[in-house]
Amino acid sequence: MKVLLLTLGLLFSLSKANACECTLRGSFLEVAPKTRLVAHVKILKQLNMKDEPDSILPLKIKAEIIQIYRGKEKRHVINILGSRGKDCRMQASQLKEGETFIVALESNEIVRKDGNSDYYISTCGTHLLQVETIDSLTYAVGDIGNNKAKLRLEDVKKILSQ
Repeated sequence: MKVLLLTLGLLFSLSKANACECTLRGSFLEVAPKTRLVAHVKILKQLNMKDEPDSILPLKIKAEIIQIYRGKEKRHVINILGSRGKDCRMQASQLKEGETFIVALESNEIVRKDGNSDYYISTCGTHLLQVETIDSLTYAVGDIGNNKAKLRLEDVKKILSQ
């Protein structure tokens, strides 16, 4: 019985050690103004260690910036880092090639060889909205805030630029 309790205790502590611990920061409209870049992006490609041998992360995404809603970025294509397990980042595998999103991106502190830094999508609050076209109108869909689950892209941009 003692061995069983010790084993269960060890397993529980190991699972906690690999879990992200953060304070939920709220809906998209609550978290987006506090992030470095808010943009409409299209997922171009998922990259793994085989694609980029000098990468220290197991997976990241190349994304094309369609439009910037808040913040500044000179590059047209950016990297979005995936999670390593306990860093409170979204799993890059959740974003598929060709999909488009409105993302509130945090900046990675590590500067790459080319002088740029990569971004990541935090899981502490809503940092990602799916983009959908319904009856020829384009909407951001998700936990937007203000009791809204769907909002036209023009309205999202208008709110974020205030």
